[in-house]
Amino acid sequence: MKLKNIRLTNVIIVSMFILTYPLLKSLTSEGNKALIFLDAMTITSLGMVIFGVIYNLYLKGDLDASKFIIQRNLLKKKVSYETYAANEEEKRKDSFNYPLFMGIVYLCIAYLASKFF
Repeated sequence: MKLKNIRLTNVIIVSMFILTYPLLKSLTSEGNKALIFLDAMTITSLGMVIFGVIYNLYLKGDLDASKFIIQRNLLKKKVSYETYAANEEEKRKDSFNYPLFMGIVYLCIAYLASKFF
């Protein structure tokens, strides 16, 4: 995961995804809205971290063999595994794991903000 591959538009999209549910939950509930917002943001951030760990497996190529077998059987492609793995590696070369990175950032923000409420 190289920080030079971060794109601002993707950060904004992931941030909107993480903050939508906590914002809606805090606006529609009664009680301590800040606490509800932080709790919902913690849950959403943990979900993004879990998704980011799974996505990291994909980015590292751990799921290439399974994907190759499924595509070979369903699409009847006659490509060798070495060629397939090289093509997949080329596709993932400049990828960045936004769910993991942003999940950790917002989890830290929720933790630090909870110290004030």
